[in-house]
Amino acid sequence: MKRMRLVIVALVAIGMLVSLPVSSGAGEKRISIAGGTIGGSLYIITTGMAKVISAHVPGVSAAGQASDVNANIGHVNKGDIEMGGTQPVGLRWAWDGAKYMKHFGQTRNVRLFLPGPTSAVYFLVLPNSPIKSLADIKGKTISMGGALSSSELIEELLKQYGLELGKDYTGKRMGHQAGVDALKDGTLDLASPIGAIPSPAAMDAMTTKKARLIEVDADRMAKLTKDNPYWFPITIPKGALPNMDRDVRTIALFDLFIVHKDLPEDLVYKMAKTLVERVDEVEKVHPGARCFRIENIKEMMAKNQFQAGDVPLHPGVARYFAERGLIKK
Repeated sequence: MKRMRLVIVALVAIGMLVSLPVSSGAGEKRISIAGGTIGGSLYIITTGMAKVISAHVPGVSAAGQASDVNANIGHVNKGDIEMGGTQPVGLRWAWDGAKYMKHFGQTRNVRLFLPGPTSAVYFLVLPNSPIKSLADIKGKTISMGGALSSSELIEELLKQYGLELGKDYTGKRMGHQAGVDALKDGTLDLASPIGAIPSPAAMDAMTTKKARLIEVDADRMAKLTKDNPYWFPITIPKGALPNMDRDVRTIALFDLFIVHKDLPEDLVYKMAKTLVERVDEVEKVHPGARCFRIENIKEMMAKNQFQAGDVPLHPGVARYFAERGLIKK
């Protein structure tokens, strides 16, 4: 137990440390990399990315920061930040200015950079909660993630249980750690942080409050994923989180990273090459950074999973991928 608490503190401390602005000398290019909200794996991974890029790409000073994954699309599109982590379903709609992303307009200034981690949804309740299945949340208050695409995923999943948002349960958009804190305080009945395994927020809840994970029914998940290619089933393995004595089936989605189209080709090439070829250094910050391993990228490209509608690769990434035989020159 003491060791797991130390892991949580270490993950948060690493994220806070690396996300501090990196001192830059004259002529250095500043790169801001926005991840997800505090308590999420994506935020931790972006701090590791910033550290590795700053150390190994000459003339670049990078800093990671917490943000909302859908907001990152708008920030990159406007040039407020150079790089951001997001989710493909939100990016797909933002590119065309459609559905719940229409307030951004058509975000045609963004380009694909690298695949992100696989993010699982952790449905967490306190140990004495009467909730044994997602069907039991009728009349309850739950968190639904900080991003609209995450909220949409959870809302669509709960429809498979015959539950309608606003009618059968109350849903609150909250960041990963904010949702867990509310669960621990007793103001939520269920929290649903999202992140690569292990999630710092989920680790916090399961260590400090011995929270339980609620499994997703296989038949409900099958109906949801059949019509939604961006979402898929995943198993959180026994022992991945504290007090977890069995495998738990849940829903997941891929993250990905985007950059502004006007970033120089040579710079983007060097950043992509550095992260892929020094992935072991990023993995020291969080194991979810294995998304940058060349075999993972190759598999995702083969399965057409690294895509978001019509959003193209940045030319610098295309150049690196062609060198590695991932795409044709």
